[in-house]
Amino acid sequence: MWRPKLIGSNDQFGGLQCILVDQKTDAIQASVKEIDYDFAAPKIKAGSIYEITHFHTGCNKPSHKVVPHVAQLFFNARTTFKELPTIHPHIPRHRFYLVDYTQLSTRIDKIDILTDVFGHITGIQPLEQKMVGNERLEDKCEVCIENIRKENVRITLWGDTAETFDSQNNV
Repeated sequence: MWRPKLIGSNDQFGGLQCILVDQKTDAIQASVKEIDYDFAAPKIKAGSIYEITHFHTGCNKPSHKVVPHVAQLFFNARTTFKELPTIHPHIPRHRFYLVDYTQLSTRIDKIDILTDVFGHITGIQPLEQKMVGNERLEDKCEVCIENIRKENVRITLWGDTAETFDSQNNV
């Protein structure tokens, strides 16, 4: 989930954007207009599983597309989110469409899905298990990325993402 800022403004936002992922790792983008933000945003918690009703659908606009799904969901003040118990099948908390750097040039001038270059990996901490909330052990892996300004960012991967992260193919 993220709140995009309006272009040319430092303190005005353009609603809320979400990526919803199902147990098959299929993803769809959802949007909330700024006028409905105060009503819809408190009902949504990242990582939770919901039954969602009273929403609209439309075409995913190529200029804002962050997942390859052709449709997009639109939530408003009437949208209801019924949180479901976590006994359902495991649903990943992420969905990234990563492109190998050597293939990045093939994405130039294509608008079918937004492409963002964050930086390159400079270091990877080995996989370790960490206690989460004094109740369960989760796999954890930290990855250091350097951007074009030579600034370092540390990203923590958890659970299945950490476990399946292939450091040999991602360096």
